[in-house]
This record gives sequence, structure tokens and C-alpha cells, in this order.
Amino acid sequence: MALHRLKESGQAPGLLVCTLSEEHRRISMHGVHELLLDAQAAALNIPLKKVYLPDPCPMEKYDAIMRKLVDDLKAQGITHMAYGDLFLEDLKSYRESKLEGTGIEPLFPLWLSDTTELVNEFIDLGYVAEVVATDDAKLAPSFCGRNLDKLFIRDLPKEVDPCGENGEFHSFVYGGPIFQKTLAIEVGDKVQKHYRSSDDSFQSSFHFCALRLS
Repeated sequence: MALHRLKESGQAPGLLVCTLSEEHRRISMHGVHELLLDAQAAALNIPLKKVYLPDPCPMEKYDAIMRKLVDDLKAQGITHMAYGDLFLEDLKSYRESKLEGTGIEPLFPLWLSDTTELVNEFIDLGYVAEVVATDDAKLAPSFCGRNLDKLFIRDLPKEVDPCGENGEFHSFVYGGPIFQKTLAIEVGDKVQKHYRSSDDSFQSSFHFCALRLS
């Protein structure tokens, strides 16, 4: 929807940027393989810049990688970077602080949008998406692998944001108005993965469903 809004306003981006696991070649926090990411970018007809992150990737390392990315983009003449953030103030402030003084201006085309209205607009416009990851602390595993449609939104617990802005779920969009074609995808098996913080003070688990091009 951030990309949709930018295109509507005449600010169509010339480049997409996405971070992936260097080892697994999958999108960070989504688990989607880069083959699907490549197909998505091709269907959008926008060049894609992939940024590979090592595992583990402490914050200092992540910041260094992203600083180099920003320097490279600036050298290419990039003047703005757009994000799909909705209401998380700390994340927005973090992005703004990292671009401060770089000459690149951050854009937040969805900022403070009503998330219920936004997800319904997404569906009504004809976008299609698959829910590829769910946080076990917030959603039952049965939500993983479902279509992001109005039935999915209806079934969400009331404390879960309908856009998943608090990390409750992640999705992969594979068709819609700004796509040149809808990708043909198949949903594979689900897996559960457990995570620990570096000091073992926090544990979490997520379910992921495998997607593949058909």
C-alpha cells in the first residue's frame, strides 16, 4: 500500500530495497525465498536491490551494513527513501535518525492510517497476499498459510492489529493493481522456529509456511 500510494501521488520509486538472510537467502522475518522476491519485483517492473545480512547480525553490524547502503544509494542520486510504517513511533524515529544528515529524506506515505480501513482498502483494490509467518504468542498456527482476505481479518483476535503492525503476522503480496501479472504460487508445509535473545532473557516462536512458484 505504501508503493500504491506513492504511485498515486506521482512519486513512483525507481528502486526496491529488501534485506535477506545471507545464509538462507530468505527475506528477514518473513521467511520468503529470494526467488519469489525476484518474481515479485519483476511483476512490479521495478529494479530490486537485495541487502544480505549475516547470521547472527548484531545491531552494530546491521547499522554498518545499512550505512553503506545509504552511502551507495546517495552516490546513485537517490534523494528519498519510503517506508511502510503505520504507527510505531520508535521505529519511525529510528529511521529518521539514521538518515539525518545523509541528504536522503524519509517518506512515510501510510503514517497514522487507520489500520482497519487500510487493510480493507488493500483487499477492495484487488491485492492478494498470503500470510507467511505468525507469532505464536499472538496467533494460532492455523492463521499461517491463509489468504489475507476479509475472512482472515474477521477471524483475528481483537487485540491483533489487522495489518500486523506489531509483528503479529507477516505476508507476501503476489498480485494487484500495480502488478503487471499475478504470480502463480503454491503454499507448502509449515515449520515452527524458536528464537532466544542474546542474553537469554527473552524467547519467542513463530510459524512459517513455505511458498513456491508454480
